[in-house]
Amino acid sequence: PKMDIIFAVEKVCLNLENRGKRKEAADLRHDTVNILKTAKPPKSNLTPQQRKGLSHLKKEKNLAIAPFDKGKGFVTLEKDKLVEKATKEYKNTKMNTPNKTHSYEAKIQRKLRKLHNEGKIDDTTYKRIYPSGSVTPSASVAVKAHKEAKNYPARVIISHIIAPQEQLASFLNTILATLIALCPYACKNSAEFVEEAKEIILQTNEKMYSYDAEALFPSVPIPECIDVILAKLSADPTLP
Repeated sequence: PKMDIIFAVEKVCLNLENRGKRKEAADLRHDTVNILKTAKPPKSNLTPQQRKGLSHLKKEKNLAIAPFDKGKGFVTLEKDKLVEKATKEYKNTKMNTPNKTHSYEAKIQRKLRKLHNEGKIDDTTYKRIYPSGSVTPSASVAVKAHKEAKNYPARVIISHIIAPQEQLASFLNTILATLIALCPYACKNSAEFVEEAKEIILQTNEKMYSYDAEALFPSVPIPECIDVILAKLSADPTLP
């Protein structure tokens, strides 16, 4: 997986450059290129029948292959149907928009420089979350093969590795995590929920329901969410 290796190495190189270690970053890039050029791919561990099946799939240009959302396995279906499944929950999203990766990066850079100049971000944090050499997030699709009743819907998985907002999002997550910990209605995991549920005694006129969140993040009203976060931070100055 050359691209995965390059992305991971470049992320490390950018961190080295932010810490003033440009020579180490250049050496790492040089060594990585040499290794990728000279490395021999491993011998195929596929059986003759599997190679024959793979060859058939490659010839079918209109076929797409997607992994299961849960468990091991994959499904083959027409590309148009896979795209339809993937875009179904994003009806109000424009899919064919210009690539704004570099403009987003510049916008974040300007904002961070302003905060840093005003003394609101220390040097260490500034260097860690400042984006440089960003790449456009990539999306992959997994099929929910266990949901036959819903005609096998798809789940879109987006990778933000080396995206403009990756380090910034990671930093903000540390702040949001403290807010979630203070919420009396949040559980760390399913084990904690089970222990708390054991203490719940339902009356004869009560029922317990379980809801499945569908397309959670696309439906979150961002302005209202930001207002809630800022209000919480203002109310408790001890939060980071």
